[in-house]
Amino acid sequence: MSSGEPMNNAIIPPEDYAADACVECGACLAACPYMTMSAGRARREIRRLRRGGHSMVLDRCAGCATCDAACPHGCRPYALIRKRWHQRYERRALPLRARFLLPHSAPNFRSAIPLEPAERRFVQYLRRIPDQPRALFAGCNALLLSYQLRSGLWNGLQAFGALDFCCGEMYYRMGLFNHARQCALRLQALFENSPVREMVFLCSACYNMLANVYPREFGVELPFEKTFATKFLRERHDRGDLAFGKPLKEPVAVHDSCHAKLMGGALWDETRDLLERAGAQVVEPEHTRSESLCCGVAAGCCRFSPVDLAVTAARRLAEFDRTPARRAAAYCNGCFLTLESVRCALPARTPVEPVWDLLMRAAGEPVPRALRARRAAHMLAGVLTRALPDMLTPAARFRPQPIEPLPRAEFVPGER
Repeated sequence: MSSGEPMNNAIIPPEDYAADACVECGACLAACPYMTMSAGRARREIRRLRRGGHSMVLDRCAGCATCDAACPHGCRPYALIRKRWHQRYERRALPLRARFLLPHSAPNFRSAIPLEPAERRFVQYLRRIPDQPRALFAGCNALLLSYQLRSGLWNGLQAFGALDFCCGEMYYRMGLFNHARQCALRLQALFENSPVREMVFLCSACYNMLANVYPREFGVELPFEKTFATKFLRERHDRGDLAFGKPLKEPVAVHDSCHAKLMGGALWDETRDLLERAGAQVVEPEHTRSESLCCGVAAGCCRFSPVDLAVTAARRLAEFDRTPARRAAAYCNGCFLTLESVRCALPARTPVEPVWDLLMRAAGEPVPRALRARRAAHMLAGVLTRALPDMLTPAARFRPQPIEPLPRAEFVPGER
């Protein structure tokens, strides 16, 4: 594929990195759990990043956003890293091996996963625009675990989801800001004049993108209140509308998502509180909350390497092994699928489950564990058969096609 030319209408979001507040102390990079820099090296690397020079950070960042949490001045250095990746993309396009990680490439790490016939029919049904005031935004990953969307946990919500309407967080992390904004505009057009007044999100990445990144960095507002699933479920439990009649009665290690670091502590606290209400004993791995390690997906956004993704995931799984927990819990379905897909090759590691599945079990609902395991295995198979071969052509580069708006009429609800 040709590398093409840089986009003439390239989007660079408003400066989210607080350059004027940065004193180049290096505390952000010195706190990185992956690069293990000395204080002096961290100061040199942040200076290089600020001045636009090449830095080892651009080749080794795992995208975990610990640097944002560690900065004593709130400068958001991860935004500076993404900006430099954006400039790298404008100059050099993407290596061919990146295409399997892009949500609108075909095939990609989600669309290549086969669904059962009944699942395909249900997922097709979920493409309909909600016609109720409260809705559940599935996100791409829950479409691969669509049994979650049938759960009584979400009573009162009308589920919606389609791979065509990815939130674009992979593009955003890679610095492909044009494509991320195109994802935002596609969703904005879809929900224009929609009756939805509140959207509940299963995915922390989707929630952060629609609630924070879209309006702050791309000037795209969506016309409904945004609520994360943990807040919705706690409120249902407080009202007595949700009961956990089969308590978990076991220790569970919590995996925190990178997007939660970008938003602060509410998701951390709400998740742990819900698990405790469901009867679990919450256990913290060595790196947790603002210092949590990445599941591996964001690590693949740096050098676009499935090897980086797998190594990062394996390190996180090893941390769970060093806790007394029999299982780990992820409130991001993308984190779950990534960690469990790598665990297919490391079956002795501590198993990972979605938080939503644990809550379903505590509420007395069945969880199709065999199907869930197949999804993780299919994701691993896709990486091995589709992404790894592209690494054999390191010189080949490409630019993803623009993400065009879709006809809204295609998604208007029909007769129920």
